[in-house]
Amino acid sequence: MKIAEWVVQGKQSDPLLCEDALVLRPQFAAVIDGVTSKGGRLWQGRSSGRYASECLARALNSEEAAGMNSVQLFAYLDRCLRESWMGKTLETQELPRASVIVYNERFRQVWSYGDCQCLINDVLHSHSKPVDHLAADLRAFVLEYERLQGKTEEALFAEDPGRAAIGPLLRMQLAFENHPGPWGYPVLNGQGICPEMIAVYPVQPGDEVILASDGYPMLMNTLEKSEQALARLLQEDPHCCRTNRSTKGKAAAAVSYDDRCYCRVLA
Repeated sequence: MKIAEWVVQGKQSDPLLCEDALVLRPQFAAVIDGVTSKGGRLWQGRSSGRYASECLARALNSEEAAGMNSVQLFAYLDRCLRESWMGKTLETQELPRASVIVYNERFRQVWSYGDCQCLINDVLHSHSKPVDHLAADLRAFVLEYERLQGKTEEALFAEDPGRAAIGPLLRMQLAFENHPGPWGYPVLNGQGICPEMIAVYPVQPGDEVILASDGYPMLMNTLEKSEQALARLLQEDPHCCRTNRSTKGKAAAAVSYDDRCYCRVLA
């Protein structure tokens, strides 16, 4: 396994606010995407997404994680999250959450739990969630309505009425975490995984594998091309409600609409 290129970049200029993380070990590479908090609780001064990514990075760097298969690994990671908040009284939206995608050299497989994405020899596996498409469409509808009512682009940057409108939906979707079905989706939240929701892809010697968080709306076979595609989309649609519909847009002082992590591996 050879790591050809990688980057971890936050949507804000302060790297300590970035909720994505990358773990590189001789036997595997892993991208972690901490989930944007739906509550207001801070964890030792960090957002719940940042706290989750740090917790899972430590777990992936442990010797215990090295020899596990996919089910064992994701169950172990979920248990580490649970142990980090045991004894605390939390509302559902306050739980630390994350998605993880791993290329394991020993098993020659990519394992995904959550909405991180991968490109294997130019074949994309996006793992996007139907509920996110629903929320993104609703947010886009609200923003277009506000434009018709005379809201300026500056006003939409200052306060995102679309994001506010989908707040109840974002909280409602938590009921579907790790439940199979049309609206269910996998995520590590410390409450137990659903093994049948693990995505597994075989990798052959010589294959090119790209692991990434969903901060790249167009995942390309090089980091430069992925960054160029992202820059173009942000230029065309900074609110992320037209050509790149999303549940959130680029804030006025931000460098992107979401944190992002990219790792290109030569198997």
